Amino acid sequence: MMNIDEIARQILSPDDEFNRTAALRELVGELKAQEQFKLPAELATFLMRYETRDTVQAALIGLALFSTGAGAQLAAYARMFPVLGNHMEAGLASEVREAMAGHDIRQLYDNVTDLALNADPQSAEYHYGFLVLSSMAPDQLS
Repeated sequence: MMNIDEIARQILSPDDEFNRTAALRELVGELKAQEQFKLPAELATFLMRYETRDTVQAALIGLALFSTGAGAQLAAYARMFPVLGNHMEAGLASEVREAMAGHDIRQLYDNVTDLALNADPQSAEYHYGFLVLSSMAPDQLS
């Protein structure tokens, strides 16, 4: 298991995207193991601004932001939504559903799409909101 500095280095400047994804998985695992965990400021800022079309990376980032309270909760959900339709990542989708427990998924979807329509077009929230709109329809939610 990597320490937080190694994880942050792999996320901030990976050798390739596979290493970033592996480091994000490691980060989420570390966050689950420790209740009171705070992301280093540079890493939190990077994750809040990072935009990717990789639904696995996006969901892992959303889980990290959600777990630590970094950034807005709705923005974290926006990053997590697209993985719900990824059948190759059933375990990750299950973690996302667990993070969304207690919320009406359809209402969250509506809130995320509203976020996209009202966010600054240069923001990560805009990017992820439209990723949700382009990758999921409301009837795909269960």
